[in-house]
Amino acid sequence: MYAVSTLGYLAQFFPMSPLALSREALALHKLLRLPPNTFSRADLLSLHWSGSSPKSLMLLGVSAAWRTLTHTVPDWHAAYDKLQQAADAACGSLPLSAPRWALGEWFAPCWKHDQAIVQYYQELTTSTPRVVLRRRNGLSRPLFPFSIRVWDNARAEGRRELRSALREARPHKLQRVVGASLMHAMFPDRLFLTIARRLTKWQFTCSPALDTRWALVRECLEQVRPAWRWAYTKSVCGGWTTSARMHVSRHTRDCIFGCGGPDAIAHYFMCPRMRHHVALSWMRLVFPSDPLLWLGLGAPTEYGTEDCEITRLQAVEATVLAFHIYHKSKDSLAVSAYHTYESATRVTGAARLALRA
Repeated sequence: MYAVSTLGYLAQFFPMSPLALSREALALHKLLRLPPNTFSRADLLSLHWSGSSPKSLMLLGVSAAWRTLTHTVPDWHAAYDKLQQAADAACGSLPLSAPRWALGEWFAPCWKHDQAIVQYYQELTTSTPRVVLRRRNGLSRPLFPFSIRVWDNARAEGRRELRSALREARPHKLQRVVGASLMHAMFPDRLFLTIARRLTKWQFTCSPALDTRWALVRECLEQVRPAWRWAYTKSVCGGWTTSARMHVSRHTRDCIFGCGGPDAIAHYFMCPRMRHHVALSWMRLVFPSDPLLWLGLGAPTEYGTEDCEITRLQAVEATVLAFHIYHKSKDSLAVSAYHTYESATRVTGAARLALRA
């Protein structure tokens, strides 16, 4: 939390460090307690529909800088004009041994970027830099990570927010509005592509209409708690901490319920004992054996039939239940050398009561 606050403060004045951006995906996986490479960086940042998605460091920096130059220090143009005049006078035929200020290096040696603060503000304002400074390694120009059209739309949303806040006599939310506009434009929901790759890797039948079915699953996820959304999303993207996923040993361990299968997520969606524990919550309904129906990714006509009496929402709940059953059973049975069926039943019963509460 302190790291994000500090980065947000520094991002008011200069671009986000490329080193921080390169390590963003790894940091998000650690914060969310995910196995490595469960999601790509774009997938993690596209989960804004879930209501609890992380924010992009890059967009955090851009929106913070835009709020600062628009509202906090709106008179920065005077400093930029002085820099322009000095740059025009200094950018003649100069040897490489000339002083740093004469070469246009208007920043402290400890800075990790090549722009003065007002130059960065000018970039955000016009998207076409007018100060071109001679550098020891040639001319340099920062590139926008998004298109000009996306940035223009975000700035227009910010101006509308300022006018609305002034009209309603309330504090503005400029940074939030600009950041949300950029997030939705740059990171659309393409999670179904990752899900399709996971299902193919697990050797499950993947339907070509997965994008349509994923939209139906999202409607179900909007009806459950945010914690359930995360548990479901981790499950369909392979985010269980199995020994096959975490590589904790040279050999994959056996199924924790003792059925003889491997300790892998693909196995647990077909494991008869895991299916038995999950199906106890719907004793009077026929629980599906097809893992695609279990995950809620079946066709609309396949739910509510003789072979699958549960609804799509109940399938989503069953996936969440399986997630908690596995991890609670694994934590409880880690001290024992033999994972007995009876002890697993006691643990999964407690997990089931916690979910239904």
